[in-house]
Amino acid sequence: DAVQWLSYQTNRWLLIFDNADDKTFSIQKYMLKSTCGSVIITTRNPELTGLTSKESGTGRIGDLEKSAAEELLKKLVGPRGTPPDLEDSLVTQMLNCFALAVTQAGSYISATGCGYQDYIDLFQKERPRLLRERKGHIPDNYPWSVYTTWAISFNQLKTAPCHFMQICSYLHYAGIPKDLFMCAAVSEPLLDGDQSAQIWLSEFMGCIRNEEGQWNPVAFDEIIQNIMSFSLIDYDSETRLFSFHPLVHEWTREAI
Repeated sequence: DAVQWLSYQTNRWLLIFDNADDKTFSIQKYMLKSTCGSVIITTRNPELTGLTSKESGTGRIGDLEKSAAEELLKKLVGPRGTPPDLEDSLVTQMLNCFALAVTQAGSYISATGCGYQDYIDLFQKERPRLLRERKGHIPDNYPWSVYTTWAISFNQLKTAPCHFMQICSYLHYAGIPKDLFMCAAVSEPLLDGDQSAQIWLSEFMGCIRNEEGQWNPVAFDEIIQNIMSFSLIDYDSETRLFSFHPLVHEWTREAI
């Protein structure tokens, strides 16, 4: 088979696993012990970092640089004339330079023939639909839309992590303090307001309290670890602050 064939090669070779997010698929058997080959894995699953060696290591890929996002957008739209710099800049800025969203926008503009400003106006009115649906050809054949990608990940979360994301969707997407939840866990419950909301919030607080009703840091860290395993949140251990990508944050509030 291909694995055995590669193991006998004396020339340099490269094996790439792109979007290896499926936790049910084992990559371990393809990690050949060869001095002639290299393996690149792109994934949102941090558990796969255990497959790397000390020499190779891992790297985190964030949002595109502004110039790269604009170049990607122009490439996808195709030879329809050079758009005003302000317009293509506004599109990428509106999408926070998120690569998949930029790709989806460029494919939509190319397929429909609409202008950059037309897409901006449409996005402001139909944001959920545009991020949920794909139109046109996606160059890398990635099968899911922006919203579908996040929905697939969200549906694999446990109940408490889902509630955590829902709570955070009502806060600003950046600078969410961990201490906010620590204080809430040991505070008195609300005595007024919507009863169903109180029950829902009480259930979540029960997940981050111990048997004595005090803050349970281990349980809370497990919740965060579950969310981070799908790259839906970032955490700065120095500032003790959480942050979401703006589009993830908006999707959580609108779609869940």
